[in-house]
Amino acid sequence: MNWSFQLYSARNFQPWDGVLAMLGKLGYAQVEGFGGVYDDP
Repeated sequence: MNWSFQLYSARNFQPWDGVLAMLGKLGYAQVEGFGGVYDDP
C-alpha cells in the first residue's frame, strides 16, 4: 500500500525540502500539492 500526504497540511512547516525528506523517511510515497506550492517566491 502506498501512503499519500496532502502538502496543505504542512503549509506552515517550511522549507519544503525538509518536509519532503521527513515524509520520505516516514514511508510516504506520494504527495498532493495545492495552489501555494506552485506560487513564485
